[in-house]
Amino acid sequence: MTDEDIAREFRELRCVGDIVDALASPGLRLALRNCAEIRKQRASSTPPKPAHVDLKRLASGDSD
Repeated sequence: MTDEDIAREFRELRCVGDIVDALASPGLRLALRNCAEIRKQRASSTPPKPAHVDLKRLASGDSD
């Protein structure tokens, strides 16, 4: 992760404060880097295909 990725995540999360201070803080930097990696993984993955749900069967209470 680059400083630009971490700064973008800082803005995306709407953090309050100065980005320079956030980059200097090891704990906050690590948290922002982890959030940026998760966001990147979610963006690159395909959403799961929704399972077929029989609404009439569900409404009638048939659960076998």
